[in-house]
Amino acid sequence: MISLDTNVLIYALDPGTGAKHHRAEEIVADVAAVHGLVALQVLAEFVAVARRKAQSFQTALAYITRVRSMYQLVVADGAALDA
Repeated sequence: MISLDTNVLIYALDPGTGAKHHRAEEIVADVAAVHGLVALQVLAEFVAVARRKAQSFQTALAYITRVRSMYQLVVADGAALDA
């Protein structure tokens, strides 16, 4: 199981990060190709960080909508901690 990290999503959204942006886009596509996961917490963190980096809420929401269409969403609960 492969899951995305908040930082990967942030770099993938921001073309101003140069080489990191291009690599993050590749990672997002590669992980989607193997049916990766994205945690609800990661999406919430992404919106918070994107807003601090001057992205509009609408831009952040549109991006996470795209990500959710590519990945299985995982919501952690207490049972996840017991595994």
